[in-house]
Amino acid sequence: MAVALDRNNSPRDIDVVPKLDCITSLMTSVKRELLREGWMSPRMHRVLLIEAEIDSDGCLDSACNRIEYIPDSITQRKSSDFVRGWTSVWRAACTVLQAGLAPTVNRIRTQIKRSGSADRNYQAFLKKGGRIEY
Repeated sequence: MAVALDRNNSPRDIDVVPKLDCITSLMTSVKRELLREGWMSPRMHRVLLIEAEIDSDGCLDSACNRIEYIPDSITQRKSSDFVRGWTSVWRAACTVLQAGLAPTVNRIRTQIKRSGSADRNYQAFLKKGGRIEY
């Protein structure tokens, strides 16, 4: 079943929330209490944290993990600043996850600003079409 996307290419809440509510209503109260922020399972949190730790350490100018998820039209213009900006996004996501929080776009953006990573590399990443959502 296809999910309609909003103008930011994200699923609309009207499509996602009812499904989430349905799933969580079937869980026991013990299982629901384990969810982070009401939706993220501990297992998913752990997997995301491991991936963020690996990817924040694994970006080099010649190769970068998860960069295949960025559209080709954007990665064709990639530079070393772009890759270092992408690494800043992963480092920020890692920090957010280490704090036990869900890695939302706003939290990652705030962490980038807080850590001082909103430097020329991150700006180059944005200027060349990069987005935290990737």
